[in-house]
Amino acid sequence: MMKKYIIILFLILPQIIFAELYITPKFNYAFDINNAYNVGSETINFANFIGGGFSLGYRVPSKNRVSPFRFEFEYSFLQSILVDNTYRQHYILGSFYYDLNFYFTDRKLDFDTRADILLRDYPVLSIYFGLSVGSVINQEISEQIKTGQDALAFGASIGFVYHITSWVALELGYKFLIDINPKIYNEVLLGFRFTIPKV
Repeated sequence: MMKKYIIILFLILPQIIFAELYITPKFNYAFDINNAYNVGSETINFANFIGGGFSLGYRVPSKNRVSPFRFEFEYSFLQSILVDNTYRQHYILGSFYYDLNFYFTDRKLDFDTRADILLRDYPVLSIYFGLSVGSVINQEISEQIKTGQDALAFGASIGFVYHITSWVALELGYKFLIDINPKIYNEVLLGFRFTIPKV
């Protein structure tokens, strides 16, 4: 009997500790207009960046099945393409998000039905809005030298989430950042969010 209780506790304990934690691997694209870039014999004032990253997040518990409030730690690494030298950008951010969740049901809606849906169901679609603060690191790498500069940055985000299952979601978003120099950064991301669901 004791072994049975130990096994049950072993299965439930991770849910108690880690429920609503999630990780999101991301693919990133950014468009930079802050610097001049060399392309052969020409100089252009923009460059494209591609890269990846991840975020570790936590959804704030609530009485509903899915809370609209989330916190994230985010890291992104991007590298320039089609320019002579290698330029890299690193984003290290702490972010707060609010989700507008959309549910689909064939049940007749009234006050009790709405409350039951929020209590028991997962949304199908979400629109999120976010605020971020952190650091942007710019690096330029040539054959002889590597230089870098970091700056405090603030940002705002908007995006869409399609919830494939209770623990897997597809995310498409846009993030606008401005640092204290000031320089402006634009980032588009595509990610898959993996969440430890509530039982």
